[in-house]
Amino acid sequence: MNTTFRRVCSRWLIVSLAAAAVTASGCRAAREARAERRAARAANAVAGAVKLDGRFGEWPADASTIADANWVYFRVSVDGPEKPLQASDSTLALWLDVDDNPATGKQMPSPRVATAIGVDLVVEFSPQDASGKTTSGVAAYTFDASGAKVVLNQAQLELAAAPTVATSSYEIRISRYPDPSAAPVLSRLLSGAGQARGMFVLVENAKVVGWSDPEALRLPAAGKGRPEAGLTVPAKPSGTIRVMSYNVLKNEPAKNPGPFARMIQVIKPDVILFQEWDADEATARAWFTAVVSGETKWYAASGKGGDVLIVSPHPIRPLLTEPVRAEGVTNPVRFVSGIVSTPQGDFAVGSTHLKCCGTAGSSEDKRRIAEATAIRAAMDSALGATSTPVRVIGGDFNLVGSATPLEILCTKLDFDGSSLSPVEAEVLGDPAVFTWFNTAERFPPGRLDYILFSDSTATVVNSFILDTRRLNQKALAAMGLDRNDSAASDHMPLVVDLKPR
Repeated sequence: MNTTFRRVCSRWLIVSLAAAAVTASGCRAAREARAERRAARAANAVAGAVKLDGRFGEWPADASTIADANWVYFRVSVDGPEKPLQASDSTLALWLDVDDNPATGKQMPSPRVATAIGVDLVVEFSPQDASGKTTSGVAAYTFDASGAKVVLNQAQLELAAAPTVATSSYEIRISRYPDPSAAPVLSRLLSGAGQARGMFVLVENAKVVGWSDPEALRLPAAGKGRPEAGLTVPAKPSGTIRVMSYNVLKNEPAKNPGPFARMIQVIKPDVILFQEWDADEATARAWFTAVVSGETKWYAASGKGGDVLIVSPHPIRPLLTEPVRAEGVTNPVRFVSGIVSTPQGDFAVGSTHLKCCGTAGSSEDKRRIAEATAIRAAMDSALGATSTPVRVIGGDFNLVGSATPLEILCTKLDFDGSSLSPVEAEVLGDPAVFTWFNTAERFPPGRLDYILFSDSTATVVNSFILDTRRLNQKALAAMGLDRNDSAASDHMPLVVDLKPR
């Protein structure tokens, strides 16, 4: 008989699977004992040790889940071709029995090992529709006291996952405080201390084709409610230049200037790389003079492809004089560049907005690759004709397929001929890396925005992503910000302080 094996690896357990998998019953006690030991070690891990960034270096070697007072984190790996978690041709689902009680929650008919748990929460990445076709995004649901399905959106769970690009290993995070009005039973269970049990399943064409055995995890005592940090935007250190990249959602500053003006006034950037702002240079300068500060002289540069801007209180001179064109693409690439004369010397900067959407290998992904290739070639030529040592490229890279566009844009553009480095910034007050968040979308928060810099000529002193929804009222009041200022766009400001050297 010709059997095709498929493996689901969650670091809880590694299981070789077929359409009709067989598990030796004599091994069950040993597996459960190992699972209990791993759960105990994970429970003893330092609370808050995990940063949701799609990397795993801080995880204990044998832990696949870590729960603290606010979050439950999971890591999972799936054998086979690398795919984006939220845009795959297979569905990866987390089944979580929050009270470790098979008599409550939903009994799943397949696989057989699932009968050991009563599922209280289902989270499906790349879920399948009624016809069995895989769709992009994420779906989640729980069950009420009568067993009826209760559909949840990603915002009600405060669900997040990383990375957004194609890979085989992922981090997933859910809140200990899901929306109690939407899911009162789940909210009560997750906010209580105790033991839970969960498993991952892989689904194709409406059939379960892979799974990890259910494994125990410990939920420590929860906190006092949804976490809010008492942090304020750090002051810019002496000798640094503050660069901010910000996608402002379809010209929203012109329609709703208040939130953008407040955040710019608090952040005080030296260089701003805008995306989704279709303003010419005169319009941008006028907006900053009228809304941000009339005491400052503002400079601006706009892209030939529209949609992107560079704005600064320091003079800007052109770098590229011709529009950037990508092979096979009719319109110019959304990219603008310039040399900003800062108090710490000249900075060669670029702002870009790569094509959105798609998945790895899709037409959108191929266009992102073509755009990145064209930008890199144009900047390589232009930078070769200038002695400007500090180089920065930032913007909305829309990395929801392959990571190839990012790799291309980094390649050999540093002053010493090496590659640029991505700034690694966390959300202020939250151990997570995401720059995009839209409560109305089927996608959880993700890292779409990047700033690349020349690490041979500059050092990162500070970096952060500003999401006002993560801060407490005292911190917001001290800065003169409103809680929903970050909701003015579906992207958040990405900020770095660079010190030339």
